[in-house]
Formats: sequence, C-alpha cells, structure tokens
Amino acid sequence: MKKLISTLLLILPLLSYCQKIQLSGKVCEPNNEKKLYFTFNDKPFNSQNYIQYSSDNYYKWELTLDKIKADSITELFFSNDTTSNQKDKYACVHGIKLDRILSIEGFSEQNNIKINCDVFSYFNCEMTDYYGAKEEGLGRFLGNYVMMIDNKTYNITLKDFAFRYLSISANNGIDELPEEYGSWRYDANNQILSFNVWIKRNQDLGLMKKTKIKYEFKVLENGNLTFESDKFKLKKVN
Repeated sequence: MKKLISTLLLILPLLSYCQKIQLSGKVCEPNNEKKLYFTFNDKPFNSQNYIQYSSDNYYKWELTLDKIKADSITELFFSNDTTSNQKDKYACVHGIKLDRILSIEGFSEQNNIKINCDVFSYFNCEMTDYYGAKEEGLGRFLGNYVMMIDNKTYNITLKDFAFRYLSISANNGIDELPEEYGSWRYDANNQILSFNVWIKRNQDLGLMKKTKIKYEFKVLENGNLTFESDKFKLKKVN
C-alpha cells in the first residue's frame, strides 16, 4: 500500500482545513484555444466550465472534497469541446472515477490528494478503417501470452483489429497503472515480433499516462511459436 501511495498517486499532506483533490498532466489532443472543458456525472458540457492549459499543453484542475460530497459527484469528464455527450458510448471524452479514487484506503486522512493523469479526450472515440493481422496472414500470433520482466508477470492479448496490443500486470496492488495499450507488429524478414506501448492506464479509475515502451522478440517457428529475448520472457498460452 505504501508503494501505491508513493508513486503515481502522489499524496502530500498539507496543513489545511479543507481537503482537495488535484489532477495534473498533459493534454494529449490540444485545441487551438488551449481550453479543457469539464463536467460531472451526467451534466452536459458548457462554455463556462473550463480550465486554461499552458502553451506546452499541461493542465491543472482541483476541487474540494466538500464540494464533491455536497454535489454527489462520482465522475469527472474532460473534453476539448462542449458538443461532446459523455452519455454516448463512443463520446470524445476522458472520464475519471473520482468516487473510486477517493475510496482507496489512505486518502481520507490526506489534506491534498495530487494525482498525475494525462488527458486523452479522443481515446474513447478513436476511429480507424479496418485492417488486421489476418489480412496479412499473421493470424497465428493472435491470442493470449504471458510475459515476464524481472519479477513481474504480464498477461497479454494480441488482437486482430488494428493490431491492438493489451496487457495487464498480474501483480495488482503494486502497480497502480497496471494496464498497457498499444500495437504489435511482426517483421517477417528479420523474424522479430514487437509490442509498442503508447499508454499506461488504470481503466477502473480512468487514469492514463502517455508513454513509449517497446518489447522485441526473436521468433522461432518449429511447429510451435517460441520467443527469444535477452531482457524478457514470452510464452503463448492460447
């Protein structure tokens, strides 16, 4: 639990009579006006509720816990414009589960809760033309894997559509951003399978961080797929 509090969820006790929660990070799809609109629960966005972020696209937003409790706020939504409707399944919004974050043990006695979270308002409404691994004859790589990095275990899924890569750390409770999201590729000429990670996230809380990680494996095909790497261990399970 100490590691949980000391890494992504940076909680600093301050001598204050009023508890606050503060979010900060990078706006990953900035608009020209440098405005990040916000709303709560099922209330529509409006032009009056926004924060101005910096020229290098960093924002900071905060609210008192008294206000959250008084207004029964459970979820915060960010968007780049006021036309988004967070009730739509594929709305261009970034939702953060304030109620779940504040229910984590150890927060109640903190005066100032500081959380680092990048904003991806277009992540949920991402549009792309269909293309997939099966079309390129790479269906044999689809499925579930286990990857070992030092003492950490990752459960990985390689998907057909858009070569999606998803993984989650099996060491839950240690890593508060246990999920990785990105793409995978196979270089047939060099027999290299690579995973490219763009985002680390906690989907249950709505927290996300932009990142850039790459895992590479030499592929041996002798009836079964086996993978070699000096840094990582990978096994296909189904």
